[in-house]
Amino acid sequence: MRPEDYAREILIDLGITSFPINPSVVTKEFDIEVAETDADSYDGFLLRSNSGTKIFINKNIPSIGRKNFTLAHEIGHYCIPAHRGNYKCITRYLNPFTNNPQVEIEANKFASELLLPENLLKPILHSYKPDFESINELSEDCGTSLTATAIKFASLSDDCCVLIASSDNKIKWFQKSPSFPYEYRIDVGKSISYGTLTASYSLDGAIKEPDTQQVHATYWFTGRGINNTTTLIESCVPMVYYGVVLTILWFPEPPFDINGSSDDNDEYRYEESSWRWRDPEE
Repeated sequence: MRPEDYAREILIDLGITSFPINPSVVTKEFDIEVAETDADSYDGFLLRSNSGTKIFINKNIPSIGRKNFTLAHEIGHYCIPAHRGNYKCITRYLNPFTNNPQVEIEANKFASELLLPENLLKPILHSYKPDFESINELSEDCGTSLTATAIKFASLSDDCCVLIASSDNKIKWFQKSPSFPYEYRIDVGKSISYGTLTASYSLDGAIKEPDTQQVHATYWFTGRGINNTTTLIESCVPMVYYGVVLTILWFPEPPFDINGSSDDNDEYRYEESSWRWRDPEE
């Protein structure tokens, strides 16, 4: 079974069918003691002993959403059968934009599905736009971190969008939505173009609030339908805790004719039902 499957089983067994999902409900079910501590060396710590299981959460974690994700991550270590022993998880292990040990990647996947299960999240995504003002509202509604919510949004949304993490003015990681044109290549390690909102966040080092603007698509991509008049919506937010800028790029209208002359053998053929277009002002 995948880590997500173990999380879904727990939600079914506990009869959890709505947001927000409190991970403390799960720890109570498994008789796991949870405590917040003033820790310097970890964000979360799963400790198994003969007297029982305890999870310690660093009380200095700055948001309740991140604390919930950290607790869900440690629950993942407890529930995934192959994860034996104790786990002291540093901040980097909960950072989805770094190369981590496989067990930490699995615990992150478990936590994401426990707090943001696909069967509950996907039906409500149409109520939220692919920009950080709206995704922040979604994270507050679900009691989850902005980072975890943005990643899940991008992986499930019917909007044509892509989430990008950058640091030092270079692309570090990305997650495309299912309908995002796969021929629009995104190169990890590529420098961010100066004309983008993201570059202004990366270069001056100042902490800024989330912002959104319309930009030329050529700053980010080349490919079918992309020319000097093609625009998209760029929304950014600095994630100081992880040392990255998160960017969502969103095509509010088709960059090319999805019902054009392509045939069944065209590798760039798209089905109209897989795309969602809407007015950015709606």
